[in-house]
Amino acid sequence: MVTHCICARQSFADVLMLARRAGWCTTDEVEQATGCGARCGRCRPYLQATLATGETCFLPIMAADGQVTSG
Repeated sequence: MVTHCICARQSFADVLMLARRAGWCTTDEVEQATGCGARCGRCRPYLQATLATGETCFLPIMAADGQVTSG
């Protein structure tokens, strides 16, 4: 299961809590404030889903190049 941004070492649950408190609605806002999504970018789809749905635990996504995006 994918539950966090590996590069920024932040769980999606923590990011969601911070986003709700600060009123962040976009991955760009999350990226600027936490660093999540700013390096490799593999967690960006998961961050978008977290902000849109409130979910914080995901099955890995298969990228177009066949690589598993693990976030």
